[in-house]
Amino acid sequence: SAPPNSVVVLGGTLGVLLGLRLQTLGLNVTVVESQAVEGREQDWNVAANELESLKLLLGEGWREEVDVLDFHESRAQFKGGEEWRLPGVLSCGIKPRQLIGACKRRFEELGGVTLEYAPASSALVGVGGVRGSF
Repeated sequence: SAPPNSVVVLGGTLGVLLGLRLQTLGLNVTVVESQAVEGREQDWNVAANELESLKLLLGEGWREEVDVLDFHESRAQFKGGEEWRLPGVLSCGIKPRQLIGACKRRFEELGGVTLEYAPASSALVGVGGVRGSF
């Protein structure tokens, strides 16, 4: 079995996604963030196929917790040029605050530890591991 705190992830807003995946693989993970572990208000644009990987983290019902807007295609045009339609390229909008919140809840349900408002001040790397100060 993995030792306590076998993985510490610094940078919790996106680090909680990595921490959640490692936690599902059986590692004991602590996520450390200098502020709150939460996403921003502004939507993230992603490709539709990238959303499929969220099933690994949150399970089949993840769309019940996170709003997704699918606008099917992006358009690009440079000054005076032809308009290009790009199906599937950054064609979905997702609410980061909802996504990060759902990942954080699942992470903690699986035994992951979240340290918020705990800025890292140093890390000492040695043969026996890493010692961090928060």
